[in-house]
Parts: sequence; C-alpha cells; structure tokens
Amino acid sequence: MNTQPPPPPPPSFGSQQMRAEFMLDPKYLALNHGSFGATPSKVFADRIAQMRMIETNPDHLVKVTFDGLLDKALVPVSCLLGLEGDLGSLVFTNNATTGLNAVLRSLKQILRSTGRYPKPTALKAQKILYFSTVYDKLLFAINYTCQNDGFLLFKSTLNIPFPLRTCFRSYDAITSLPAVITPSKNLQSFSESRNPDLLDAAHAIGQIPFDLSEIKPDFCVTIYTSGSTVGTNDISAFLTTHSALAFRAWIGGESAIQTYCHTLLLAAPKSLYASMATIAVPETPFVTPLLMSKVSVFLTREQNCSVYPFKHGGRYWVRVSAQVYLNEGDFEKLAELLYRVFYGELAVE
Repeated sequence: MNTQPPPPPPPSFGSQQMRAEFMLDPKYLALNHGSFGATPSKVFADRIAQMRMIETNPDHLVKVTFDGLLDKALVPVSCLLGLEGDLGSLVFTNNATTGLNAVLRSLKQILRSTGRYPKPTALKAQKILYFSTVYDKLLFAINYTCQNDGFLLFKSTLNIPFPLRTCFRSYDAITSLPAVITPSKNLQSFSESRNPDLLDAAHAIGQIPFDLSEIKPDFCVTIYTSGSTVGTNDISAFLTTHSALAFRAWIGGESAIQTYCHTLLLAAPKSLYASMATIAVPETPFVTPLLMSKVSVFLTREQNCSVYPFKHGGRYWVRVSAQVYLNEGDFEKLAELLYRVFYGELAVE
C-alpha cells in the first residue's frame, strides 16, 4: 500500500512560483539556457544525495555497482529518445564535444569495420560533409580529422546538391547558431543507403519531439544535464536522470514544456525556432566583433542579463532561449535593454 502523500500541484509556467523551483538569482535575466541550462532545486538535491552515496564507499561504487547504476540511469533516457530498453545503443559522455570527437577520431575504424574504407590511392576523393551552421567545436574536430587522416572537407550551405562521394556526413537536429530546427529525419533518409552519419543533437533533447528509432542515425550526440558542471568525471549528474525527468513530468511533461517555450518565443521577435530565438542586430559600421564582445560582457556584468551574441551570414545576431521559468515580461525587459544598448543611454563604445 502506498502511504506517500500525493505531490503538490505544479506551479504554472512563467510564474514566480515556477521560477522559485530553480536555483537562479531572482534578479538574473536568464535568457541563455541553451548554453548552460539551469537546475531545479529538487534535481540538485538528488545530485547532492548521489554525491554523498558515492563518497560513503567509492571503492564499492567503482568495483561493484558502477555499471549497474549507469545502466539504471540510462533507462529513462532511452525511453525519452524512443529507444526503450536499448541500453546497448546509449552511453553517457562528459559533454557533446567529447562524444563528437569519439566518433570522428574513430572514423577510419568505422569505415574499415563496415567495408567502406577506401584504398590509399582513393583517399583524397573521400569527403566529410558538414553544413554552414555547424557548431564551431565540431568543425574544429572535423578539421583535425581531415588533417590527420587525409579526408577532404565539403561545406554545404543547404541550397546546393550534396556531393555523392562523401564518406561521412555531419548535421544538426537544432543548429546552435543560428537557432534553427533542421529536417534531420529527411537528411538521414537521404544518406541511409550511403556512408555513416553523425547527428549533433546537443540542443534537441527536451526541446523537440526526438525519436532516434525513427531518425536512425549511425551516431548521435545529445546533452542530458541536470544543469550542474558539465565536463567532469563525476557521475552523480548522470544518476539524476530519474529525478530530472520526474520533475519535467510533474510540471506538465515534454509536450507541454516544448509548446510553452515555443509559444513564448513566438510572442517575441519574428524569426524564432524551437526554444531558442535569433534576433538580428542593427547593421551599422559601429557593430564589430569587439563591440559585440563588449555588449555581451556589459549585459552580464552590469545588467545581470545573459544572451549569446554571434556572427552568421555576414551580420550579427543575438540568440535567446525560452524556458518554463520565463514569461513575456522577461523578453520585454530584454528588448528594452537591447534598445538602450544599441540606441540609447547604455550604448557601449
């Protein structure tokens, strides 16, 4: 018999009560969730409990329970990604960049194992395809692979035919800069009968419906994080998958969260996609890389506001992220801040 009291009703999206569920400074205008995330207090408490459990007997953890705990933590993630129980297709990695590098550094072995590694005389004809919206850290890894393993690069701006002689393709589910949903299922269908591909889905999990059993990429890297420090070897964050997804279910579930975030951004500037938006910066001779860097630092340091400025397609943009702890008033504050920065009394020089 279950004697647990029922959970309290969840707060509404965008309310002060929802904001209080997170560990954010109440005065912080947090519009850069896409970069670092934010941790619900309940999930953080579970993280601390996992850390305490690890510290009570680290030898027992590493030698006896390590694999079992990680497999158990992968179960809810496999369900979220449409791979129910298929734990052999999933692994935790410290961050998306590590996962991307693991695939690219193994590309020769991957091609050999599938019988598609070319003869040395034909190696120069082998190309790695990537799109102009590629994440910069992934492009660094692709360049490294080409320089060390002899592949060529092929950059696609998405409006020209793909080359037939590619040995590997890399594409995004949601591009980071600018923030755009790509037709990843269609792209995979194009390449299904050809060579391996890598789906960079770092921003996809939790933002859009995402079913790997339908898309079927050869390799996929996505980010699960409870919002704490990503990139360390501490596995306690991995062990919070149950509490993290339970929190999301409690406040409304995946579909409700995604709908709210997308709708929230549709009420802001026009060119908006998924839970991240891209806002054009005024085109003037004064808008330079140095100025945009200063604007970013100024907003963070002086205005307690976080956004992501970047350059794409020959002009500058500002990326913002919606989340359940934000509402239209937060974006109105940002609009006022950006106007004052570029046109008013807060102009940065």
